[in-house]
Amino acid sequence: MIRQNTALVIQNTQNYAVKRHASFPVPSEQELLIQVLYSGINPADVKHEDLGIDTTTLGYDFCGQVMGGHDVEMVNMQFKEGDIVAGYTPTGIGRPSKFGSHQDYLVCPVDMMFKVPDNVPRSHAACLTVTTMTAADIVFNLFGLHLSDENKLLSHADAILIWGAAGGVGSATVQFAKIAGFKHILAVASIARHHELKLLGATACFEYKQPDAVDKIRTHAKKHNFKISYGVDAVGTIGQNNSADMVRRSCHADAQLVSTVLRSQKTFKLPFAMKNRDIQLKVHAFVTPRYMKWLQPWVPKIKVSLSRNEGDHQKAWQALMYAVGHYGQDFHRMSSVQECSRDAEQALDKVKAVAAGTGGSGKWVVPHPFA
Repeated sequence: MIRQNTALVIQNTQNYAVKRHASFPVPSEQELLIQVLYSGINPADVKHEDLGIDTTTLGYDFCGQVMGGHDVEMVNMQFKEGDIVAGYTPTGIGRPSKFGSHQDYLVCPVDMMFKVPDNVPRSHAACLTVTTMTAADIVFNLFGLHLSDENKLLSHADAILIWGAAGGVGSATVQFAKIAGFKHILAVASIARHHELKLLGATACFEYKQPDAVDKIRTHAKKHNFKISYGVDAVGTIGQNNSADMVRRSCHADAQLVSTVLRSQKTFKLPFAMKNRDIQLKVHAFVTPRYMKWLQPWVPKIKVSLSRNEGDHQKAWQALMYAVGHYGQDFHRMSSVQECSRDAEQALDKVKAVAAGTGGSGKWVVPHPFA
């Protein structure tokens, strides 16, 4: 039987296309061939081109069916042919096209996938891993907390602020913060999402569009006699009055700070969903945030290396497995998972729109096979 593989690709800098009859992926040792059922859309699918990840197939998140593998015994029988699995795939400069999730067949390392339980809809499973692993890295690695409510590092007076709490990373961070034992969880998002965020665990919500949002957050903390010791920028805007600046101004002077994009300020740590691989990226040399919007296209790039940290990866993976196992119960279902068109050209348009911030609210998945 001849199987056709259609893929959404970046052919070189900012040249995105639908590729019919793409190369059929071939697994190596400790990898499995997956027939994709749904691929999850993340801003990183396109934005990672700015990190030197180009000439490859787009996408990281997926849910699919195991077709086979390099090893006859299917990697110690951890998975078998026909299993429904989900996960994410490796990144970095020189990323092989076989790892892209926006194609009808992909290859995934066995340590980056899990069997999908009955409590998780397949379309939801296709967009869980990247955002949940990023949120877990924030709470349980960068902040050094634990997957329980017995964190000795926290006091009743400690609070966490999450700017962009309604997004995938933000909403998962809210829930992990609750599990970790925070008594004060401050969420910044559009007012339409405040009720939902309080159901997830937020104790106070603020409207990010209000010009005095920072003042209201600081006043709230003073009124209730706690300090914002942990700050998360889950939005990643740049330029003047960017989301990281809003977080820094809202938090206590000695707060631990995280941003989901690389910042020039050393006070901000960068979370990463994938810590079980050595990864090389290219980033722009830093310029003052005020001028970043205009100067970035001309600023030279430098190569950076991220070393694997198996301990951090295992802690984040444990948190992901908690979320999967308790999905729809202690870990809330994503409120809005929408399927875009199966038409490959239209799907590519949606991938680019999500990266540009014009894709609409909620999470989007691509159903496969492509039309």
